[in-house]
Amino acid sequence: MAAAREGADIDTWRRAFSAALKDLGHIVVVAHHVGELVGYGKATWLDPGARDARGMPAGWYLTGVIVAPNHRRRGVAGQLTSARLDAAVARGAQEVWCFASAVNRASILLHEQLGFVEVTRDFALPGLEFSGGEGILMRWQS
Repeated sequence: MAAAREGADIDTWRRAFSAALKDLGHIVVVAHHVGELVGYGKATWLDPGARDARGMPAGWYLTGVIVAPNHRRRGVAGQLTSARLDAAVARGAQEVWCFASAVNRASILLHEQLGFVEVTRDFALPGLEFSGGEGILMRWQS
């Protein structure tokens, strides 16, 4: 799924996911339907200050969710996001952050439905770019 959506070869993604599963600073959750992988989501502990970021506190960040096209609009992304929130809380998080393109209404609505609120549009992380040029930083609190 990651290779198909993001590019790069499957072995590169296998290595990346294998490393993430061994790192306590990463959370990876998957969704299955009748034995088929239909989606995955990731969360990562980020210290943006150590990465020359602006306007982003250290903490758990939702860092991506992908759902197979034939399983979209069925609640899979919401379940994956809830599972990532639960995993972050189990690791001591009292708040979780996410960022999304300001033009990605589906992502924004999903996160709002789960209790995320917009914090700012004035933030930056080197290497992070948004379609449409503007991003939204959102926060969820337990």
